Amino acid sequence: MSQIKNILDGWRNAFLKDDEIEALARIRLDACENCPSSKENIIDLVICGSCGCPLLAKSRAPEDLCPRGRWGETLEELTTLREEETDRAVINELNGRIDKIQTDQKISTQ
Repeated sequence: MSQIKNILDGWRNAFLKDDEIEALARIRLDACENCPSSKENIIDLVICGSCGCPLLAKSRAPEDLCPRGRWGETLEELTTLREEETDRAVINELNGRIDKIQTDQKISTQ
């Protein structure tokens, strides 16, 4: 899928407000908060320092990816990120996300 289509999907999702998309955006934006890549604020619009996309839209585009690989959505991807990471704060944040996924999985199987 093209980057332009992803961002257009993200803008659409930002205005239509779907609970699942909003949950995805919160997880992604949490990862962005701890990212060492600088972010620019242009007229109250936060822009990713790595790719230049507006995070409001990019975080809500389900098919889009973080250019720094920080949006692992599955337990396996998050575990891999944690194993490769050296920054303690990022490791703690990833551990919290892994715990949440494991808790959600336990709840859904009950």
